[in-house]
Amino acid sequence: MESKMIDYRISVITSPPGWEIGIYIAGALTLLGVVGLYLWKLYKSGNYPSPSPFPNYDYRYLKQKYGTSHSEVKKKIQRNAYSVLFDEKFSIPLDPLALEENSLRFSIFAIDGDERNVSTGVAELKLSDLDLTVRPFNTWIYLQDVNKAADAVGEILLSLSYLPTAERLTVVVVKGKNLLWTEGKTTADPFVKVYLLQDGRKISKKKTAVKRDDRNPVFNEAMIFSVPAIVLQDLSLRITVAECCDDGRAENVGHVIIGPSVSGMGMTHWNQMLATLRKPVSMWHQLRRN
Repeated sequence: MESKMIDYRISVITSPPGWEIGIYIAGALTLLGVVGLYLWKLYKSGNYPSPSPFPNYDYRYLKQKYGTSHSEVKKKIQRNAYSVLFDEKFSIPLDPLALEENSLRFSIFAIDGDERNVSTGVAELKLSDLDLTVRPFNTWIYLQDVNKAADAVGEILLSLSYLPTAERLTVVVVKGKNLLWTEGKTTADPFVKVYLLQDGRKISKKKTAVKRDDRNPVFNEAMIFSVPAIVLQDLSLRITVAECCDDGRAENVGHVIIGPSVSGMGMTHWNQMLATLRKPVSMWHQLRRN
């Protein structure tokens, strides 16, 4: 009896019945179907790794070395176009706590006759300036000519808000960063002048206190201007960082203009202030040589 049972088991192993083979095949097909379904969902979601911008390196190696903050996604090329519509969305995993220390940099490239990439402009958004955890941020971003980067003499953080009921425009000079002094000085005492302009003419001026020998001064001073809503589109702000000299004179280090008739971050900041009335909007601005 025992020998017959052993012979039966051996025969099952060497020549399994048809129904058992059918179960194996059905299981394999089911597994392939599940894998195919997940691959299709991944493809439709668009959350798959983008091709490496460095074709001679493995994408996983670059991601491990540089992290998600260095990830770069290339858009589709638009041929012979000055006005283009991309209508594409990118998703980058990012912890909400990391918003304070990250920024988005947008670069536009053109392809010349030799098939080389030529930069036509850049723009940068600091995520700490936006309330992305509350609502989406929609705006036009104006490109900066990369050739003007050499004119930068530091940055300044400004906060703007407009209260329509009181017709009050508030400009907060928060702080400066990486200021470069004039004439190669190694030390200077900075302060900030805020001009309210109407059609390019100065109609009001305020200034902060002087900070002694500080390339990264913190001001946190508010300037309040009485501005009727009807003239908002005719106004602009000129913020100038200056050095206080021993003889009482002031040497201008650099400036930025914010308003509806300028380009770049100056217009972006102004429009965002008007889009979120009563709420302060803070943005960094690069200072340009006078």
